[in-house]
Amino acid sequence: MPLLAFTRLSTKEGLFPDPLRPAEAAERLADWLAAPSAVLVNPTARHVEVFTTMLGRAGSGGNLVNDAHLAALAVEHRAGIVSYDGDFDRFGVGWDRPGELLGRQGRPE
Repeated sequence: MPLLAFTRLSTKEGLFPDPLRPAEAAERLADWLAAPSAVLVNPTARHVEVFTTMLGRAGSGGNLVNDAHLAALAVEHRAGIVSYDGDFDRFGVGWDRPGELLGRQGRPE
């Protein structure tokens, strides 16, 4: 799902001043996945249970469904989440803002 979300958002006209072309997005994904630390995770047998627990914590579905899915994957794989989306606070999972991990506050210019 994050690979799809990156491709959808990074190539979307009007979201960024200079959106990526689909081939550029695919190239960026390939570079990321080639990194030694890159790991693709998949839902485990517990996914539905963990996912529905996350939605229960959030108190709603709708726009939080994708976030709940990512939060469930993080729980299942004992991983953290890196995002600017403050909605991850609702799920009780560990998450960091990218700028904070880089020693900067807020979004990069």
